[in-house]
Amino acid sequence: MLFLFCLSAGSAQAEPEYFTWIDAEGRIHNTLKSDADRKKNDRSKAGENERPSSSSSDDNYLTEDEFAAEQERLQREQPPFYTWIDAEGRLRYETIPQPSEEAQAAAADDVLVSDHTLLPGWRVSDAVRNSGCCGLYQAYFQEELKPFKPVLFSRVDLSAPLRTQTGERPAWYFRLSELSPDAEDPVLRLRLRDTDAPLALIALDAQLQPLHFIPQVERQLTDATWKAVAFYESLISIADKDVQAFILYFPAGAPARANLEVEYRP
Repeated sequence: MLFLFCLSAGSAQAEPEYFTWIDAEGRIHNTLKSDADRKKNDRSKAGENERPSSSSSDDNYLTEDEFAAEQERLQREQPPFYTWIDAEGRLRYETIPQPSEEAQAAAADDVLVSDHTLLPGWRVSDAVRNSGCCGLYQAYFQEELKPFKPVLFSRVDLSAPLRTQTGERPAWYFRLSELSPDAEDPVLRLRLRDTDAPLALIALDAQLQPLHFIPQVERQLTDATWKAVAFYESLISIADKDVQAFILYFPAGAPARANLEVEYRP
């Protein structure tokens, strides 16, 4: 009986446990776990099965104000960025520029600051107006801009060149759709891409007589991003109600790849 008791007690003991590890030379080893290792493992498993009480769980949640403060901190310390590959094939990281508070407020109020304003009192002289400069190009004013519908002009080398005192220059021609008399001052948005060549503007009336002339349009450069190429933007405020058509041309010439996006906003 004593022999049977000892045998049963011995079989009831836990089997030895081992853990496997790999040394610096890549050889696999099996090492017997000590009693301390087993007790530590048992405590770890017991802790996994324990669930925190409702009071301790609530401590892990942020209040609405704390959450907003944390989001603000993350945006300040970890600004959004985009990755790109340069000409040498190296991976680059660049922070996405964030608009200032003033710019965001202006966008929210839909405020547009124009680069040029076409006013009735700033028209060209009568001699220029009656010179008959642009009537010869009437057949080329085929494109009519409608409000909020951007139009892309490209292949300026295939368009009819404009004759100037210094020779023929590449040009684009278009008319504006008619507006109601009580409409506010419309804005012409110009976005020039794939060239930094100077751009000139002639504004005309319905009979294609010149009203305004801008020898070099002012513009603002918008740098390239991960989703768009760089472009030059100009805003022309049309306060002269007689303006009905435009000629945009390059006084110093332009490459064939140049393209211009035009949007008419009443």
